Amino acid sequence: MIIEDVRREVSEGSVSLKAHVRFHSAERESIELYYTFFGAEEGHVDDTADAFAAACLIKSMRVDEPLEIASPISNRLHVMLPRIRDIYHTWWPALFKRVPIRTVPRSELPAAPQKTTATFFSGGVDSFYSLLKHHEEGAAAGRPLTYLVFMRGVETPIETTVGVEESEDWVRSVADELGVKTIFGITNVRTHVMSNWEKFDHGSALASIGLCLSPVIGHMCIPSAFSYAHQVPHGSSPLVDEMFSNEQMFIFHDGSEVTRPEKVASIIRWNKALGLRYLRVCLGNFGGAYNCGRCRKCVRTAIPLKVLGVLAEAQTFLYKDDAHWEAILAKDHLELLRENHEFARREGTDINLTRMLNKALRKQQFEHAVDEMQRLALGKVTTK
Repeated sequence: MIIEDVRREVSEGSVSLKAHVRFHSAERESIELYYTFFGAEEGHVDDTADAFAAACLIKSMRVDEPLEIASPISNRLHVMLPRIRDIYHTWWPALFKRVPIRTVPRSELPAAPQKTTATFFSGGVDSFYSLLKHHEEGAAAGRPLTYLVFMRGVETPIETTVGVEESEDWVRSVADELGVKTIFGITNVRTHVMSNWEKFDHGSALASIGLCLSPVIGHMCIPSAFSYAHQVPHGSSPLVDEMFSNEQMFIFHDGSEVTRPEKVASIIRWNKALGLRYLRVCLGNFGGAYNCGRCRKCVRTAIPLKVLGVLAEAQTFLYKDDAHWEAILAKDHLELLRENHEFARREGTDINLTRMLNKALRKQQFEHAVDEMQRLALGKVTTK
């Protein structure tokens, strides 16, 4: 992959960072990647290739092509990109190749970091937890929270996004209640260079957006997916996310000090009214502001809300029936199911809910054990 013609463009009401990306293989069409920020000033958006280096590294490994960037990039990124490559190759050697990386470090001294902190905010459990954690006098990052960042085309690809204006209005409402600013924009990186958002690309995509804003943000928070007790190969992790930082912006992976149901409990403890009015986790809303109540993320979140006795008050959970929960839990992530089971056993009084979680957990553990035995058996056969 060759990244070229990196440029910043200013139009009425927005500022964009764009680049032309072409492939070594003639079978692949070249693409124009962009990040557009609404209502931004020219100097608020970076004009270097740093964002595209973060966005395109994983894709170049997936298509097994060298990553080539003629424009100088951050000295720190220049050093860290090969390390990120080696981690991904070690995690998934068959999918991500150890491709050559050809970049040139910038020779000029970088500008001093801004004394501001921002967090990506989708309204889910992870981002709500980081928002409220850093809003409290700025204690967590050592400086006050200044911005919430919400981008179209990230959580959901642009072509399938529906009702995003409603979501943006809802983010503004959250920001206004807490007295923080908002940054809105749109990007096509998920459409063109991301292959599996949750599993492989989550951290690199968010980091690339953050790097666009390095002239105005000194600390950029990527809310965590898993706790430190369960670190696995994943598209967003404390091992990799922070390697995408440059000299102007420190990108930090945030929230792994607690489990997901503990995040829900913290949100309710810190600002119950705000959380129950705006918490948005659904896999099927395609940009809308409400939760279907039926998908695995909705059920996963409804469980700690029920344990805490506040599910009935959750305004974004319009469908609260739990008859389908057991079937959905059988498809959930094993570690997140284990966390909910432990939380319900420790904090709850609903015996039937705890029994249901215990049954689902045992079933999943058995299925995982069988899968592992089959995998090991196949491994022994292939090594003979």
